[in-house]
Amino acid sequence: MSDDVLTQFQPIMYPRSIAVIGATEKPKAGRRFLETMINCEYDGTLYPVNPDYDQVLGLKCYPNLESIPKAVDYVIISIPNNLVLDALDDCARNKAKIVHVFSAGFAEAGTDEGRQLEIKLKAKAKRGGFRIIGPNCMGLYNAANKGGPYGIGEVALREAGPVGLVSQSGGHAAALIDELLARGIRFTQVVSFGNGCDLKAIDFIEYFAADPKTDIIGAYLEGIEDGLRFMKLAQEINKTKPLLVWKGGKTGAGAEAAASHTGSLAGSYDLWTAAIKQIGAIKVENLEEMADTIIGLHHLHGFTGNRVAIIGGVYRGGGGFSVSASDACVSAGLDVPEITQKIRDKIIQYTAPAGAILRNPIDIGPRGPEGRLPKIINAVCDDPNIDLVIVDLTFLTSGLSDAKSRLVNSVLELADSISDIGKRKNKPIVNIFAKHLDPDTQGVLIHGHVSAQIPVYPTLERAAKAIYNVSRYFKNRVAG
Repeated sequence: MSDDVLTQFQPIMYPRSIAVIGATEKPKAGRRFLETMINCEYDGTLYPVNPDYDQVLGLKCYPNLESIPKAVDYVIISIPNNLVLDALDDCARNKAKIVHVFSAGFAEAGTDEGRQLEIKLKAKAKRGGFRIIGPNCMGLYNAANKGGPYGIGEVALREAGPVGLVSQSGGHAAALIDELLARGIRFTQVVSFGNGCDLKAIDFIEYFAADPKTDIIGAYLEGIEDGLRFMKLAQEINKTKPLLVWKGGKTGAGAEAAASHTGSLAGSYDLWTAAIKQIGAIKVENLEEMADTIIGLHHLHGFTGNRVAIIGGVYRGGGGFSVSASDACVSAGLDVPEITQKIRDKIIQYTAPAGAILRNPIDIGPRGPEGRLPKIINAVCDDPNIDLVIVDLTFLTSGLSDAKSRLVNSVLELADSISDIGKRKNKPIVNIFAKHLDPDTQGVLIHGHVSAQIPVYPTLERAAKAIYNVSRYFKNRVAG
């Protein structure tokens, strides 16, 4: 079955030729699709299609798809919706395999005319022997093929990674691409499928389940038609790959928005919640939780613990840290056990006599011997009651505006040291630093932590939720 799915999706995920109907020299979507693929150095054949041009962006332009001498794997349609049906007839004559309909104004418009037009799209695809992605969608971001025609934005393709993402929303897909690339996570493919009149979320999820290059699957869904098929597939997927589901249309207003966005029937959110729990998938509530949990799954693979130690007060002390840190972790479902007396006796030699709190959370206070933090982390990793260590560097990194170069180097050296400790002790370590840094500094620090294989989060609350999601998923997988 896996081989069948991979074969069926070959022209979608690894197209050898791509045509753009509506290609133009004007600053419109048809130009940007083509421009993106040229800039990404797509190594297949590109065919601009527009009867008004002989050339577009230096490439020979064809008046219609039928005039292209070879069958095209992947066709993008970016023209007014009243012209799309004729374009589909052209796709059938060319014997195209996949048609991505970027054009909007179908079922999502909420009119009978739009709904009927979408029904005709599917009927023409069936008669013509091709499949449709969309309508009303951005299509593919395809790092694995160095040429996915995703979107009309300037999203840069990077090297491929282990994450496959399916999204009913092109905007959410683009935001997740940006967020995760900035935090060192790479993708195989990202699919924005819009209204899903033909190929649906479950089809792409099934592909990612079969794809040996994809280890983590994320899905933003506003509704799903074949609930039983989804449940059965997702339950099977979660035995080997984590599936994260972010469900849009949680409230009544959200469900109405989903209907006008992609024409989806969102369904009961309570039923969705129960179903996600039953199949062992990871339910996330928003974009940040989706990104944070994917980062946790990538770096903390196989983690099943629940007991965390929190180390803070690195730059400024304050008992309030202990209270808020405990609240954040316990509220997320983590346990914050007291550090053993033996470990406290080790730690105390690296802290000032006054101002430190050594129970857990551990507030080490702003003063103490030089280079004390790695020694404290090393000691805490020896505590048998602790499964994972969280190091809050928020106040340390807040000082980066002053003496930036020195502090950046200090944080990067600390990342290397922490990484070495975690590997030697076989105990995961997570760092926190705030997102108030300038983009260049943030990028340098993130890259340093990615190289050291340390997950980084902007707040302790977000870290705690992601850690809990990861732990619960792997624990359920072991138990199941």
